Amino acid sequence: MNVELIAITRYLRGDGTPEELLEHAGRACYRSEGRGDPGKFLQARIREGHESIIEHASATFEISGISRAASHQLVRHRLASYSQESQRYVSMSDPEWVLPPAVAENPVARMIWDEFADGVKSTYQALRELGVRKEDARFALPNATVTRIVVTMNFRELLHVFRIRISPAAQWEIRGVCVRMLELVFPIAPSVFGDLREELRTKYLSFFESSALAEMAVLENRKALGSLLRNEMVTLEPVNEDNVALLVKWTLDPVAQGPYKRVPAMTTEALRDLFLHAADRWYFLIRRTADQKPLGRFYYRAWRFHPDSEKIDWELNILIADPAERGKGYGTVAQALALKFLLQLPETHSVFAYTFATNEAERRALQKAGFEEAGRMPSSYYRVKLPPEECVLYVRRRIDKGCA
Repeated sequence: MNVELIAITRYLRGDGTPEELLEHAGRACYRSEGRGDPGKFLQARIREGHESIIEHASATFEISGISRAASHQLVRHRLASYSQESQRYVSMSDPEWVLPPAVAENPVARMIWDEFADGVKSTYQALRELGVRKEDARFALPNATVTRIVVTMNFRELLHVFRIRISPAAQWEIRGVCVRMLELVFPIAPSVFGDLREELRTKYLSFFESSALAEMAVLENRKALGSLLRNEMVTLEPVNEDNVALLVKWTLDPVAQGPYKRVPAMTTEALRDLFLHAADRWYFLIRRTADQKPLGRFYYRAWRFHPDSEKIDWELNILIADPAERGKGYGTVAQALALKFLLQLPETHSVFAYTFATNEAERRALQKAGFEEAGRMPSSYYRVKLPPEECVLYVRRRIDKGCA
């Protein structure tokens, strides 16, 4: 099973977040003005039952590796849009199956299943060889057949689906799908989904703990979610085949690296591989939003220093490559955007950065971005290999009931 968040509503004002759009819609009802914190407004309206305002935002998921039995349950939620892999047009000559644990873990049941599945495959292939069209041969396929579906739902419908599907009364597969969907959309709109998520985790923690893939899905989607990190000043564009050459060029250019970073002893190909495929860090190209001019590069890296192995300490690192653009606030805004985003993630314990003690400009920028100075590096907690120069640590911790 794989669940990926592939699209989210973008507001064309302010920072572009869906929560800002929902606040704007809600305040239209009361002829009131925003006060800079859409989260408090939305939480209050949802708790009052005024949920119609959150219908203005939607999320799109691509779900694969689930059975037709699960997708049949999903499409019963009609306030949604669906595009599903068609058995009428796609050949099922070599089908894949989803097996319930009750079958997969029982040797006798598994033997019965394997015999049945071989018969299904042979029947389908024999029908096709006789000239039977795919749309008719598919009648031989069971509910266990794997499928793929793209789903779009507004936020109100998502709340409804999560309320009834993340429950002991729900079937195990659709419940797993919905846990993953909730874990993916929650960081984007915590004020909409936070109360329900906390309630469900309190009641049914095992559904979330047993869904380790849900946490993996969150991490796998960081690059896609990163495309949401933008405002009127800067946009953080996930690194890709089209822009990676620019990051490589800057990394090998002493002028672009500036006085506080070094040119690494790495080949062009090794740098490309790092930027595109690193398992523990996510790279972005920083663009000026107004004209899309490339300004520099940025990454955040996942460390696991916390005793709770599921908690992540995110390291931020930034480079403004054009000397003419340094000191104009682009780096500060980029780090503030990333900090705000990462602090919303349920797996976050803290976000940290460090810089040379002599780099006064970067130290001021980190404080403006929202970090607090936390002493010298290396730290007994943040065990990061450092250059020989003295460095200063800056930290912001995520404070909630599950994280101190």
